[in-house]
Amino acid sequence: MSENIDNAGGTLMEVIGFVGPFGSGCTTISDILRKEKKYTRISLESLIRDHFKVEKGRSPKNREELYIFADEQRARQGPDFYAKMALDNFKGGGNVIIDDIRHAAEARYVKLKFPKIIIFGIQAEKAERWNRLKKSYNDDRDAFEKDDKREQGVDVSPLRQSMKACFSKVNVIINNQGGVIADGNPYTEELKSVLLEKIAHYTKHPPSEAKPEVIDVIVRPKKSRWELPAKMTSMIAASAVVGGGIMGAIGYMLAPNSTVTQTVITYSSVGAKIGAAICLAALIVYGAVWRYRKPDTQEDEDSS
Repeated sequence: MSENIDNAGGTLMEVIGFVGPFGSGCTTISDILRKEKKYTRISLESLIRDHFKVEKGRSPKNREELYIFADEQRARQGPDFYAKMALDNFKGGGNVIIDDIRHAAEARYVKLKFPKIIIFGIQAEKAERWNRLKKSYNDDRDAFEKDDKREQGVDVSPLRQSMKACFSKVNVIINNQGGVIADGNPYTEELKSVLLEKIAHYTKHPPSEAKPEVIDVIVRPKKSRWELPAKMTSMIAASAVVGGGIMGAIGYMLAPNSTVTQTVITYSSVGAKIGAAICLAALIVYGAVWRYRKPDTQEDEDSS
């Protein structure tokens, strides 16, 4: 049996794996983490490309040729061949990212070597992935579709890569839809925040493979420091107007003809003050209840 690297001399703080179809953003996302936390990155695809060069004496012409070569090697050497090649000589030490996991047997072997690994599945709709990759395909949609079908591995030999089977091994699924990943932009910062939060959480609480958590990355607009005070002022003002209107109408109905104007003004003033006071009290009570509420979810507890 393979040696468990978690207990093999080097101290591994965090081990992260990435599964996802080409164009979903796995490599770009792993680069974000590498910059943030100094991970060592092990790319199975880079390993396959290097192996192709050694065997063929040249680089692969396209993705299809690379995939065919990799599947041929898996058929000869076993479906976890490239995972073993990448990890059997790895001694550990520091944080590690294992990228480009594209076969369920590779995911199983990685988990054997790193029992505490957190595997993220990165998803994106096919149309979104095509939009990201069409330049590299020279707008050849047929070639893209052919590569995608082969990578998904639906109804094919178990020795061939299968993204569908890989996703059965993930712990967290992130829907990386529509955002442009670039240093400093809001989408990237939100994505980075989600990743770091989940890594911190699942490092303390081991994740489940049976029921992976699914996360949609949503960029929330940055709020102005004056937005909440402005909303509260508007609510109080509106309550004052309503209260003044109601009390003014009551004053008009009750006042003698000789003093109707003064009575309406007096009642309206009192009503406005009452309305504003009731609104302010309600806002204070709501704020107190929100501040001291019990956390509804495990995430709330972790963030407090």
